[in-house]
Amino acid sequence: MCEFADIEHEFNGYEKYFRGKHVLCQCDAAINSNFFKYFALRFVELGLKKLTAITYADSRTAAGYGHGYYITLDSVDANEEGLVSWDSIQDKIIDGTIVVNDIYDGYFDSDESLKILKSADLVVASSPFMLITPYDELVARCGKPLLVYNDPDLRIYYNMRLSIHNGIFEEVASGDNSWLLEPRK
Repeated sequence: MCEFADIEHEFNGYEKYFRGKHVLCQCDAAINSNFFKYFALRFVELGLKKLTAITYADSRTAAGYGHGYYITLDSVDANEEGLVSWDSIQDKIIDGTIVVNDIYDGYFDSDESLKILKSADLVVASSPFMLITPYDELVARCGKPLLVYNDPDLRIYYNMRLSIHNGIFEEVASGDNSWLLEPRK
């Protein structure tokens, strides 16, 4: 699992790309994902329009669901400093205020996933995602930017250069372990 502090450090330079955007996070377990947590806690600070986190059917941990599900945040409750409490988000998931849509087949190329993808402004994914190559091709065909994070603890390098050389994406920005890619027009 990607560590929260690593994600926080790595995404520090990308704030301007998130403002006013619907961010879609591809996660192993959205409810437990540090990606979801990062964007949920910074929803106000980053000026997000919407946040959706998807867990696919074949994920190692589907947080007890056993199949795919997704969560969408349109707003969050923040204190006067604009800070969001993780406990309040979890409480709202438990009481149903934040809906976990578990009537979902959980496949990244399903009709419902494509509808969510097409509604998003920016996609965030991490490697190693076993289907990252077909996924990044799908993201590019939908014309969406893709922010790829490589977990430094896994020492696995996402071959985004292959996608660039194949003409799928061009690099817009990069960090130590991440790359923001735009589909080639």
